[in-house]
Amino acid sequence: MPVRYTRRTLLKSAAAWPLIHVSPLHARPPPAETITPALIAAATKEGQLTWYTSADLQLAEKVGKAFKQKFPGIRARVERAGDERIFARVAQDTPPVSICPMP
Repeated sequence: MPVRYTRRTLLKSAAAWPLIHVSPLHARPPPAETITPALIAAATKEGQLTWYTSADLQLAEKVGKAFKQKFPGIRARVERAGDERIFARVAQDTPPVSICPMP
């Protein structure tokens, strides 16, 4: 016997379809960059690293000191603030990126 679809069964299946077939989207973190001698040389030439964080101040200072010990030629500056201020500061310091390059 063939399957008979009624308006009610179609509406039920249409209402349930997004719940069944939609999976949550997760942002992937960027791939880790390996520490190469060229990267260390470029950072030493620049001379300073700014780390924006909302972590606990004592923890952030410890991480900054550990970085200075591992890479003595690079000054590590820790900027601790709330999430909104950090986002605004990073947006201010980052050069604008063109999504569609102009011809």
